[in-house]
Amino acid sequence: MVKMMTPCQTINNLEENIFIAGSRQVLEFECLGSDGLPIDLTTSTTKLLLSPFGNPSYTVLIKDGTVFDTNKFSVVFEKADTVNLRGLYSFQPLIIDVLSKEHRPAQGTIQIQEAIKQV
Repeated sequence: MVKMMTPCQTINNLEENIFIAGSRQVLEFECLGSDGLPIDLTTSTTKLLLSPFGNPSYTVLIKDGTVFDTNKFSVVFEKADTVNLRGLYSFQPLIIDVLSKEHRPAQGTIQIQEAIKQV
């Protein structure tokens, strides 16, 4: 299991993630406003959207997030979520506030590698 804390501040600022298909991954996000102050997520819904790189109109995976601190949330990719995925994907954290307004504060890329087969 890999845990990573990524700040959500501006678009295209999330570091690339690389992992093997079918492995359990935990991604953690810390959400800060443009002023650097924490964004209160306690009344928000959080999600993570995944699409093939360069094809944002096709979403291959939507995962619910779990708020675990005032301005932090995590998303868990279980083994079954990625076992059939290969290649480069874009991901965007999605925050839906109490007024149902959607915020996509950042995006990044995930490279999913196929597991090496044993002979």
